[in-house]
Amino acid sequence: MKRFLKYSFLTLLVLFLIRGWLFRHLVSYHSENERPIFVLTNPSLSQKIENQTVDTSIQSIVRRSLIFTSDQLRFTFDKCDTDPNLLFASQKTNCTGYAAFFNTTCQTLLRKEKLENRFRVKHLRGKLTVLGFDLHQLTSSPFFRDHDYNVVEDLETGKKLYMDASLQDVIGIGYVNGE
Repeated sequence: MKRFLKYSFLTLLVLFLIRGWLFRHLVSYHSENERPIFVLTNPSLSQKIENQTVDTSIQSIVRRSLIFTSDQLRFTFDKCDTDPNLLFASQKTNCTGYAAFFNTTCQTLLRKEKLENRFRVKHLRGKLTVLGFDLHQLTSSPFFRDHDYNVVEDLETGKKLYMDASLQDVIGIGYVNGE
């Protein structure tokens, strides 16, 4: 029995440690359309974003944006705001609000580092598949009919980084596999 518990614990530990890699290899994000971008009008939010410390690498900017978003918001299934200017006060939102807040944060940090002409941040709405199976078919709830996430594109190289700010907050996986 002790041996079984030991191996079970080790298996769970390994799965926990490789959860990001495993998730990216099993789950794919498929874009259906792009959501409009919110203009940052909240001076308190603007100041708080501007005070974030990053270096000029896109990885640093994206990581800081994910962490900042996760620190500021809490996930809810309730009806909520999705405008980042309002979310700064209410702090509760769903995947749409997380993606909008991340988008605003990342764009502001790109402008701060004078990289807004090299990188483009998009707020996408789409579907998730696990090994090709559409997860959204499993439920009839309108809440789960789609999912919002982001992509940052390097306009010089065409390389894209996909991320899911709500997933980052809930289980610590920020980078995802997208198309």
